[in-house]
Amino acid sequence: VDEARSLIASLHGRPFAWDMETDGLDPYKITRRALSLADDRMAYWLPEAVTDAVKRDFVELLRDPTSEPRGSNTKYDLKVVATWGLGFEPTQCSSVDTQVLHWLWHPDDYQHGLKRITRGLLKRDVLELDDATKVLTDRNCRPVYYGEMDIAVFEKVRSLLDEGNLEAVMRL
Repeated sequence: VDEARSLIASLHGRPFAWDMETDGLDPYKITRRALSLADDRMAYWLPEAVTDAVKRDFVELLRDPTSEPRGSNTKYDLKVVATWGLGFEPTQCSSVDTQVLHWLWHPDDYQHGLKRITRGLLKRDVLELDDATKVLTDRNCRPVYYGEMDIAVFEKVRSLLDEGNLEAVMRL
């Protein structure tokens, strides 16, 4: 939790990407919440227990007028944060939304999701949430540094997960 608080504190006054990882589409009915954050150097995944512990810190980051939050479908994510009961309103944050930007840039394209944008425009693959959570939930609730994972290791992990071999993944 201390590492997560330090990470959030380091993002004040800087651009960063964020995403709420949830188990549903209705922000008022979800039961599972995790937070993904990224800056220009690293990406982090904060499991639900850590996210719950740093909610106030994160709300203050979103309210900070010097911070530059960016995300995909942030309208939904801001509604999730608003359900935390901390007096946060989505209008208290000026988060840039990649889906809105993509829609403005490509109004005739009817797919504006982050995976489509990443694969189509950036020509990069994406880490699926299912892949990450199967591997990372046993990592003592510490932030995950995707940037440190070698692509060959990632591909091996994905293959092992597809085979259902979680034990081999944990030995890596």
